[in-house]
Amino acid sequence: MINVEPFVDCCHLLDNRERLMAHTAENGYLFFRNLLPEEAVLDLRREVLGVVSNHNLLAHGTDPDEAIRREGVLLSEGEETPAYRALYNDILRLRSLHAFPHHASIVSVLETLFD
Repeated sequence: MINVEPFVDCCHLLDNRERLMAHTAENGYLFFRNLLPEEAVLDLRREVLGVVSNHNLLAHGTDPDEAIRREGVLLSEGEETPAYRALYNDILRLRSLHAFPHHASIVSVLETLFD
């Protein structure tokens, strides 16, 4: 059995590039718990679920925030069906999806790491 350790939160290292780089070299990752405001993440999730709902993929009569799949609906990434492509393309049209990686918190980490 493989023993999986929890990620180490690196938020306390955000002001120290050298320590961030050392952690990356030693562990192979950087993890920042609560780097992004919860509401920003939930707003994007709601927008994506709105698209999913518009494609009639959520269970009828349920709160879209619960993200309950409509019975009989199964889309997997390997399936390049017209329905899958339409959903994927509509999600990619969300401006907020493309803006998300430019959130000030993410940009700040990247500026620290890459000067």
